[in-house]
Amino acid sequence: GDLILDGTLELSFLDPSTFEIGQTFDLFDFGFASGSFDDVLAGPLSLDISDLASQGSVTVTGIGGAIASVPEPSSFAVLALSGLVLLRRRRK
Repeated sequence: GDLILDGTLELSFLDPSTFEIGQTFDLFDFGFASGSFDDVLAGPLSLDISDLASQGSVTVTGIGGAIASVPEPSSFAVLALSGLVLLRRRRK
C-alpha cells in the first residue's frame, strides 16, 4: 500500500546496547511513499534515515553518542611497543 510520512517518528528500544553500528532495520514495507517526518527520535541511537522514505529502512550510525570507532586493544600494544623501540634507539 501507500505510506504517508508526517509528524514525528519516535522509536524506543528495550536494550539499545545490543545494536551494532552499521546494522540496518526495515521499519516499513510499502509500494509508494510520500511526505517526510519532521523529526526522528531514537533515544541513544544515532540513525542514518536517508533510506527511510525510499526503502523504509534505517541504519545505526552511533550508540550512546559514540560515533567514532574505537581502536582494538592490540593496536594500543603495537603503538606502545613502537614507542619503546624509538626510545631505545634514541639512547644509543
